[in-house]
Amino acid sequence: MKLSVKRIRSLREPGRYADGAGLYLVVTKTKSKNWLHRITVNGRRRDLGLGRFPDVSPAQARQRCAENRALITDGIDPREREAATEQERKAPTIPTFREAAISVHAALRPRWRSEKHARQWLQAVEKHCFPSLGRVPVDQITRRDVIQCLRPIWTRTPEQGRRVLQKMRAIFRWCVGNEYIENTPCGDALDFALIPQPAIKQHFRALPYSNVADALETVKRSNASDATRLSFRFMVLTATRNAEARAATWEEIDLDRRVWEISGDKMKAGRPHRIPLSAQAVEVLREAWGLNEGQGLIFPSPRKRGGMLSDMALLKVLRDVGLVDKTTAHGFRSAFKTWAVEKTSASWEASEAALAHQVGNTTERAYARTDWYTERRPLMQAWADYVAPSG
Repeated sequence: MKLSVKRIRSLREPGRYADGAGLYLVVTKTKSKNWLHRITVNGRRRDLGLGRFPDVSPAQARQRCAENRALITDGIDPREREAATEQERKAPTIPTFREAAISVHAALRPRWRSEKHARQWLQAVEKHCFPSLGRVPVDQITRRDVIQCLRPIWTRTPEQGRRVLQKMRAIFRWCVGNEYIENTPCGDALDFALIPQPAIKQHFRALPYSNVADALETVKRSNASDATRLSFRFMVLTATRNAEARAATWEEIDLDRRVWEISGDKMKAGRPHRIPLSAQAVEVLREAWGLNEGQGLIFPSPRKRGGMLSDMALLKVLRDVGLVDKTTAHGFRSAFKTWAVEKTSASWEASEAALAHQVGNTTERAYARTDWYTERRPLMQAWADYVAPSG
């Protein structure tokens, strides 16, 4: 006689209660009630658990029994099928390319100092990869899919194509590492399927060093804010990067010793950097003192109280004075280096150190632990005298 729900609920005595066709309800000493299916496979009797009542109803238990009998008829051991199903349940859910890209971006984000770089990293993937691959599970993406994704930009904008490929490789390596895929579709074989590209280095636009003095005067007479004009002048006089000048703070400045000391976490190479200040650079600082009375940022944003100048501020002033097609802000570092090589007797190492570049190989740096500071002081003053002779 089939077990009804009413009867099952009334059962209290521990034991095994038959439902028919090898299906039993087992009542334990703790009053839990579990379904069991007794089967015979290849002459051997086995018991299969089918779940707990009332999570599994009598009708569901009978249905599972019928499925097990059908498998046995087809020569399949239900316990093996059950193990395979359990393995499938434990298998990780395969992410889409979009989900994988977002996870990789989140994992890499703490390593990047620049918010702009972090933003641009994901924007490039969104623009060039998401339209065709964003919704596709990563284990279904083939090498051909990657080629189709890259083809529109690979020859039209080669540098952009190489950068997107680099990002895709990082994403698929993450997928391999997390066992979502066995092999990356962006492996070395892809290089032979894509049209070869010449490895051409695109240098920053830069003025000849003989034109830097005129450029400084042009910016000085511009309508840009005081913070922008002074930040630009300070950047050129110290041969620093745009971001380093904009992020400069008063606590980094020692006017008595005429030195600017930047901590490693603010430098591109991650190493502390000290810069001897010329008389002209000190004069810029004295002019900037009134911007916020010597507190916090030296060149604060005129639009956002206490905030840093935008990374576009110096680009805008170059555009406004008609210099943007001739040089970038970074290009003034190139002008400094060329001037140092051609017009001074300063050592190569000193001019490299002035740009916060690493000098020598690992072994050489282990022994020569100097930043050529003593030699750099007259070098930076000579540069300031050359590009801003009036002080």
